[in-house]
Order: sequence, then structure tokens, then C-alpha cells
Amino acid sequence: MSNISKVQTLKELIGKGESQFNQEIAFLYRRKKEYKEVTYHKLHDDINGFGTYLYELGIKEKKVAVIGENSYEWLVGFFSVANSSNIIVPIDKELDAVTIYELIQKSNCSVVLYTKSYKNKIRRLMELNDSIIEEYICLNHMDEYVVTGEQQIQQGKTEFLLEEVKPDDDAAIYFTSGTTGKAKGVLLSHRNLCEDMYGAAQRIQPQKSIFLILPLNHTFALTASVLCVLIGGKEIYICSGIKSFFRDLQELKPSGLVVVPLFVENIYKTILNKITEDGKQKSYKLLCKFNGLLLKCGIDRRKKLFHTIVDSLGGKLDFIVCGGAPINAVLIEEFSKWGIDIYNGYGITECSPIISVNSQEENRLGSVGKPLEGVKVRIDSP
Repeated sequence: MSNISKVQTLKELIGKGESQFNQEIAFLYRRKKEYKEVTYHKLHDDINGFGTYLYELGIKEKKVAVIGENSYEWLVGFFSVANSSNIIVPIDKELDAVTIYELIQKSNCSVVLYTKSYKNKIRRLMELNDSIIEEYICLNHMDEYVVTGEQQIQQGKTEFLLEEVKPDDDAAIYFTSGTTGKAKGVLLSHRNLCEDMYGAAQRIQPQKSIFLILPLNHTFALTASVLCVLIGGKEIYICSGIKSFFRDLQELKPSGLVVVPLFVENIYKTILNKITEDGKQKSYKLLCKFNGLLLKCGIDRRKKLFHTIVDSLGGKLDFIVCGGAPINAVLIEEFSKWGIDIYNGYGITECSPIISVNSQEENRLGSVGKPLEGVKVRIDSP
């Protein structure tokens, strides 16, 4: 944890990453049949390039929506907008075009960043548009935008680079239905995000890497899977999609995973089904009993005893951070048998979003952990 120090803005976070971790890997993702690595240095330069490109288009002091699947380009877009005079507005890609348009109207967005996977929804947005949206930018052409931006920087266009971002400047608007069922926008400042990031990073810090699978239009995914990892100089592996979840886990071999309970349930069911299909129920039960005896004697051989299960999850997985809904305590106990700890947590978007979470040092079954540093929790009308 010694390399974790507080930052006050997301711009400072990216700058710190470039200066402190430079040529270390920040992101790893699959593109077609190859894996691509992105260093902290390249992340910094790509954000500066795209941010400059946006500024030279006249995109300043605007609200910018981003719609698309998780990708490196999505994240470059996010940071390029947030680290400027603009405000980023992540929108759920699964919503229909009419609902997306309503959220764009509600948040007063005049620019839309999107990935080509959702071009049909964008076409529908264009049909609905009554001049609210001034610019549509496809993130799939990010390399071209970055090259253009870098050329503009060389020509002396440095307004984006010199833009002062303050802790209390607005960074993002995240939409959440909360308990009302009706989407409401939550405005978060750089201070909001950075304070939560720092507090959560004290509990969530992988040995090497985190696997990003949750959609980035949720603050839980952003804070726990991205910000907490970047501040510690570790690696983020971007999953190619739900269908390639297990393949990517096995190939990328992450040490940490951030999910909601449904993912944990599905992983557990998949593993149990495999045990049943292979006719190894009795062997599994015997291993569980033997494992219990060893643990009572202070001998931990969990990952060796259950190496087949552990290997199906990449072989390096140490922990899973789980939030968004209550998790069955049985699942926590079962994964613990295999040497994989589950840290349950609690949060709400308005709190950026993590309020409390368990950790390796303190992991209590049935608890969502202690409040993060800087967070106060009060029971109202107990």
C-alpha cells in the first residue's frame, strides 16, 4: 500500500500514473485475436491527445454523453472529458434509443461519444434530435483522433493540457434508478470520486490485476475496477464480453474480480455443474472434508487441493469484491474453501459509490464491512 497517495482530481490521478508508473502496464484487452497492452505513459498521452482533439472541435464547458460497451476507448473518452472543463455523462447502452434521448435531454448533453456496436441506436437518436446534440463522435476511430490531437499539441494547441481542474469541479453525472425506479442524475465532483477511490483502495488492492466486467456506466465498476487500481499502479484487464468471460479469465489470469452477486452465483453453478458432469461429486465432498481438517491444523492447501476449480478461473484469483445487492453467505463460504475470498460491500451512487467493504485484514461473514476512511455512517431513526 506504500505507493498509494491521495490525489484530489482525476487529472492528477492520470498525471501521477504517468510519472510514477510510466512504462508499467495499465490496461490489457483483447482486440480481434490479439491482446493489447497499454502503459500508464500511453494512457496519459492518449488522454491528452483526445482531450486536445475535443477542445479544438470547440467542445468546452459542455456535458458529453458516452454510450458503449466497456473498452479502452470508452475509458480514454471518459478521462478526456472529465479532466477538462466538460462533464462526462455515462449512459446505459442497453436502454432503448428513446430513453437514452430522454436522459440526454435531462442532463443537457450536447455531445455524444459512442461505439459502433450501438450505431443503430445512434441513428435513432439522430432522428429524434431537435438540435440538442451538436456532435456525434465514434470512439472506434480513437487512434485517428489521438494522432490529430498530438499533432495539434505540437502546433502549440495546449489549452487542454493547461486546463486547471479543481477538486470541487464537477466531473460526471451518473444516472441511477435507486429505490424509486425513475432514473435520476447524480452529479459527482473530482473530490467525490477521488476521496472514495482513496478510501476504497485501502481495502481493494490486487496483488497484480483486476478483471473489469461490470458495465462502466455504473460507479461501482468505475471506482472499484478502475480508479482503485490506477491509483495503486496495478493492471486492469478488460473483459471482451459476457460470452467470453471464462475464456478471458483463464487467459488473462487476474488476481482480483469486481462483480455483483449474480456473477458469483453463475460462477458457482457453472463449477458445480462441471463437477456433476464429470461424475466427481464424491471426490469433491471428500476433498472438502480433508480441506477442513487441514485448516483446523493450521495448514492451508486450498488452492492446491482445488486447483482444477482455481485454474478454471485463471489460477491466480485471490479475491472477489461483491456489491450492488446482498450475497448468500453460503457462496462466501464455498469460495473460501477454494482459497478465494469474497469481500462484500455496500454503497450508493450518491456516495461515489462505495460506503463500506470488507478486506483481507477484516472479512466478517454477513457484514458489508466497516465504513471507508472519510465516510461517516449514521442509522436514522433506529
